[in-house]
Amino acid sequence: MWVNQRTVCVEIKLRASKRIGELVADLEKQLGKHLSKAHADARMRFKEEAIRKAGLSIRTAQEYQELVGAEAGTKDERAMKAATFAMEL
Repeated sequence: MWVNQRTVCVEIKLRASKRIGELVADLEKQLGKHLSKAHADARMRFKEEAIRKAGLSIRTAQEYQELVGAEAGTKDERAMKAATFAMEL
């Protein structure tokens, strides 16, 4: 019983973390549409402010974004990141 509850909790946390990573990545894309590359500092400040207002640290948001795996190439690499993340819970 305990193992199943823990597994469910880990899955919920993992799904939520992935969704946060997706939202952070989407925020970056939306900012890119509205601010030119010349305004990279302003984009970064706005993104960091939005992340802080959401109650996250910048590092946590970056980790969640990495978990989503836009840059993580293969399915095995994404699975390994997810497993590593889950073990840290």
